[in-house]
Amino acid sequence: MTVDKSVNLTKIAAQSLVCYQFMCNLRNSPQMVALPTELFTEAFPSDVKGADFDTVEYQANKCYDNVVQTLLKKMSNRDLRLCIGLNQLIERPEKIVEHCWFEVDGQHFDFLSEMKESLYFKFASYTIFDLLDFMDRIGTNTPPNITQLLPCEVQS
Repeated sequence: MTVDKSVNLTKIAAQSLVCYQFMCNLRNSPQMVALPTELFTEAFPSDVKGADFDTVEYQANKCYDNVVQTLLKKMSNRDLRLCIGLNQLIERPEKIVEHCWFEVDGQHFDFLSEMKESLYFKFASYTIFDLLDFMDRIGTNTPPNITQLLPCEVQS
């Protein structure tokens, strides 16, 4: 199936806010939030199978675990980053969820062969060192959600 991905981006960009779901680590429950669309830019990940780095074994619905565990395993690769943003299923455009994937030198990678066709919208990306530093500053042992990162000065 060929889909014109720019149509969906245009629909999102035409709105001043994008509503999405995320898993609240503090409450261990799904939450809905709305943020300004200008906080996000479109990203076009390639399948991680074609990347020049190895990953931990893929776990469904565990994007943070998949990415963070890989970053911890590959700490010597300072170019490898956790990219956090939104994922919109093409077959269900109303379903937008917080998601994370990999970024290396501006190129994005995800477990595409394990997922349905989606659109990606990047919020920010972090090295494992920036991520661990931020987690330490806010006193958490889990990767932060986008809403926790909003006032953060380590965004790139």
